[in-house]
Amino acid sequence: MKSYKYLPLIIIYFILSQLIFSQVNNSITVFDTTLTFTLSKNIEPYVVHFEIIDSVDITIYKTKIYDSNKVFIQSINDTINFMGKEHRMMVDQYSDEPQNPNFNDDISFVDINFDGYTDIKIKSLVTVHGSSAFNYFLYNLNSYKFIYNQDFSDLDGNISINAKLKEIYFTVYYWQEDAHYRDVYNVIDNKPVLFTSESKRVLLEDIEKGKNQRRYNLLIEKLIEGEMRTVVDTIVIE
Repeated sequence: MKSYKYLPLIIIYFILSQLIFSQVNNSITVFDTTLTFTLSKNIEPYVVHFEIIDSVDITIYKTKIYDSNKVFIQSINDTINFMGKEHRMMVDQYSDEPQNPNFNDDISFVDINFDGYTDIKIKSLVTVHGSSAFNYFLYNLNSYKFIYNQDFSDLDGNISINAKLKEIYFTVYYWQEDAHYRDVYNVIDNKPVLFTSESKRVLLEDIEKGKNQRRYNLLIEKLIEGEMRTVVDTIVIE
């Protein structure tokens, strides 16, 4: 009887090993390139070796970073579950980064926290609607490396950046509801903080009556003394 004691564990181990082998065996490198980016105006450009490995339902990003003298700095490896080749290749039409026909902005470079140093932005998710989410790795002056930042990675993927005003914008339009939303974030203590939130939604009764001239409820909230407070709540006609 004791000989059968570990049989369930052996079976589980066998199944898991087969799944892992299957994933690795079906993986294929679909993109492999070397990119350069400017870390700051006073530092020579950095070099990134970026590789995308696709399997059935997993995408693996392998990133190796070097300085201008080809000295290795660090690696950043991300495994994205449930995002195989078909999902990854969806066009992210809302991204603030220019579309690249080869790898569709899976990796890009932007100073997300406005500290004068370029950060690394790696795609973490593509939805069935084509919108994306991203992981942000911020350059750290103490370690001279790029550190994953949860706060910026939690931002909605459909953002744009105004470097001059040092603001981050989230805008979206839901055509089914004829509703516009716009959030403005400032960076405080190296974190994105919601500063202004604006929504403009058509009144449902105007949709139901099929009116050409519609009335919208305009709602604007601002961060005042640490709290989001309503500063505008009115009806506008368009």
